[in-house]
Amino acid sequence: MDACNGLYKYVWLANVRFCISIHVPLWMAVMVYTNMFGWQMQERLQKVIREDYNGENVVGNAIIIPAYGEEPNEERIENMKKFNLCGGRPIKFLISAPTMRVPKDVINTSNAFLAFRATIIAVQKHNRDPENQPIRSVLCPGLGTAVGNMPFDRCAFQMLEAFEIHDLKIKDSLLNPPNLWVVTNHNDFMEDYCE
Repeated sequence: MDACNGLYKYVWLANVRFCISIHVPLWMAVMVYTNMFGWQMQERLQKVIREDYNGENVVGNAIIIPAYGEEPNEERIENMKKFNLCGGRPIKFLISAPTMRVPKDVINTSNAFLAFRATIIAVQKHNRDPENQPIRSVLCPGLGTAVGNMPFDRCAFQMLEAFEIHDLKIKDSLLNPPNLWVVTNHNDFMEDYCE
């Protein structure tokens, strides 16, 4: 990982660069998304959730949609340059991977792991389809660290666990768990993590 302006950490996961925001207040993240994409993306995502997922995108699932219904205009591109995201290049996709069903504390959960696991699996599935434009870079906030109050270190630990298991395939027993005890022990391990 390398730091960028103290606000982000970058980690390369296989051929995909993940940028994880740290210590960014919720209001700042909301403003970045709104300034970058407007409300159109939220409305399109809500439609997909209503029509394809019975009205709910649950923890452990990730949905990928195009970031824009149409190509971004010059104003949007200028906003990207202003925030220096992706070198001013248009962001092509949104990955929605919730960390909670309703706004609540997720400190003692493995929800950051589940959300990032879902993100990795969704990107891998997306990239396997030759019809899709491949995703090569992912910008990801600290999952569950705002409303969910998850400590940044626990979030980073859980996201790293998801990466090691589902991208690097380091921990075979957790990639395809042979029984529920393996999952239970791993879940307890992540929930009990302390810096």
